[in-house]
Amino acid sequence: MQRRNGIRKCIRPKRKCAVRCKVEHAFKIIKDTFGFRKVRYRGLAKNFNKLNVLFACANLLMVKRGQIKSQKALIRG
Repeated sequence: MQRRNGIRKCIRPKRKCAVRCKVEHAFKIIKDTFGFRKVRYRGLAKNFNKLNVLFACANLLMVKRGQIKSQKALIRG
């Protein structure tokens, strides 16, 4: 039991790090490339819509750079 718990404790931070790295890279692109560092209050719906569009653009940019695989590449294997 202790060994299993020890292994689980070692694996969890690695998985968290891998996910965090992928997610934070999209935030970096949005902040640096698209200049979305400070947000004016224009209404929650407008800000939410702009963030959705920026995340879609960041995903497309990462696919173009080869940092993440496109959906077609994932289907092909």
